[in-house]
Order: sequence, then structure tokens, then C-alpha cells
Amino acid sequence: MRRLASHGQRRLARVFTPSELGPRPPRPSRLACVFAVKEAVFKALGRGWGQGMRWDEVRVGRLPGGRWTVRLRGNARKRLAELDGTAVGIAAAAGRGYAAACAVVYGVANAGTGSPAWREW
Repeated sequence: MRRLASHGQRRLARVFTPSELGPRPPRPSRLACVFAVKEAVFKALGRGWGQGMRWDEVRVGRLPGGRWTVRLRGNARKRLAELDGTAVGIAAAAGRGYAAACAVVYGVANAGTGSPAWREW
């Protein structure tokens, strides 16, 4: 994150939305966590960044209780629909020098059949 931040505000604005950056300079550990969440969502959707989705199409936030949340827009939302997904669940943590996140696509591919909504690729 320090390297990304060293490229200046313009580079940060390509990866993070204004709400993710906040009104005052964010802590590097928070930015690292948001970055990890976005990357995990890209992978859960079966696309790497630069493969049809932009960074700003995955918006990361926190609910009042502190739980992480994600909102998809544009091509990221379209990709979720292509996978018959209904939501993306995320978990994230950050500490000194690291950040980790996991994203899961929830779907209704077999709704009403009693079968799990797993999908083979």
C-alpha cells in the first residue's frame, strides 16, 4: 500500500472510490484491507482486475457494527448475474504488515430443488 500511495492521489483514485478514501488520509492498513476485499471479489467472480471489470465497480464499505460490505456496479454486477449469483459475502482482516480477505458468491442456481447452489466451472 505504501508503494501505491507513493504514486500520489491520482493512482489512489484509480483504485479506491472517494468514500473508500474518506475525508481524511486513511490508514495504510485500512487501504490494504479494502484492496484485499476488491481483489477477492474479482477472483470470486472469476475475473482478475483488468479482465472486464474496473476497480471502481467493486465498492467496499463498513456497516455501523463494523462488518465489511461490498456493492457491485457495472460489469461486476453483470458478472454476478452471469453466475446466477444473488450476493457476495466477504470477510476481511488486517494487521501489522498484512491484509487478507475472502469473498464468496451466493447464488440461487438450484433454488427450490433442494440441491445446493454450487456451480461447476
